[in-house]
Amino acid sequence: MDYGERYKAELVTAIHNIDLGKVNRVLGYLKEARSRARHIFTCGAGTAGAASSHFLVETMKQANVKNSPRLRILCLNNQIPTPPDIADERHGDRVFLEQLKSFAEPADVLIGISASGNAASIIAAFEYGSWIGCSTIAVTGSSTGKIASMANVTVTVPASHSVSTDDALMAICHMIGYYFLDRDGQ
Repeated sequence: MDYGERYKAELVTAIHNIDLGKVNRVLGYLKEARSRARHIFTCGAGTAGAASSHFLVETMKQANVKNSPRLRILCLNNQIPTPPDIADERHGDRVFLEQLKSFAEPADVLIGISASGNAASIIAAFEYGSWIGCSTIAVTGSSTGKIASMANVTVTVPASHSVSTDDALMAICHMIGYYFLDRDGQ
């Protein structure tokens, strides 16, 4: 089997093994947040996590143009301070936490996306979010990562290759985002 065939087989297996019951639980949290006008925050660690988080928000914002209540969703990755602004403690593992301290309220939803499941920035955000009463959702490539054990719902990507994991993280975000875009969450 050549590399392309192996890669394709790994990706198909990873996507096939995503627990759709857990994806449906995530949709339930997001529909509930929308019906109660709660905020939904996303944050992603690493290139794939950040890209997935950004994609999810942009897709779900498009659903806001239909005749349903607006999704109040914000990608925390888009608000990261620029280099001159990170001379204080709000960078690194506190960047998402500091934003949540300013905007999150009890009953909001926090989605953390990380291939390793051990991103310090997401762990800090989950600790704070849980402490104030937010629902937490982990989308991760590792069932043994710390965010998986902290979340109310964890959707794990069962892949052995890091690139397949990254692609499957994006596939999960496609499932969630396009649910609201295609079906408008009904």
